[in-house]
Amino acid sequence: MDLIPQNLVEAGDHVVFTMESFVVLFWKAMPTLEGVERCNQAFHAMRLARPKSKIGFLTVIEPESGRTNPGADFRKALSNVLKEHERAIGASVIVFEGSGFRATIVRSIVTGVSLAQRLAFPHSVVSELEPGTRWLIDRLGDHTRLQTAELVSALTRLRARWAHEVVARGS
Repeated sequence: MDLIPQNLVEAGDHVVFTMESFVVLFWKAMPTLEGVERCNQAFHAMRLARPKSKIGFLTVIEPESGRTNPGADFRKALSNVLKEHERAIGASVIVFEGSGFRATIVRSIVTGVSLAQRLAFPHSVVSELEPGTRWLIDRLGDHTRLQTAELVSALTRLRARWAHEVVARGS
């Protein structure tokens, strides 16, 4: 299956799109309110396209974007989006890429904040894309036809394209 992103929005700090039964959000730089709003729009588009299906929410935080913590306005806006779409979300995973002590601490903090929100769907925080997508797909069950390898491959191709475009622009 050739997976093509739908509702694609590319910005300097984030990329948001829908794919099959997933809303995917890549943070490439410090997370912003604009990225949260675009994520909300992607959820609305997915709910219109697949009103009876549960949505998987995959967030990838690239190492450079996790160097500083987003402010309270950002956390509140993201919390509001998750609450608004809570019944449509089947599961959510945050892939916080990076290694070392700081990355481990940030993953622990994100996990704690997620638990405190008491959302009605399962949520996990991991350090790598493949285990995160596997976990997410397992939780969605019949709401997705994708296999882990298919989704990881599609996401890897998209990232390679973005990296190539950055090199071509000289940024």
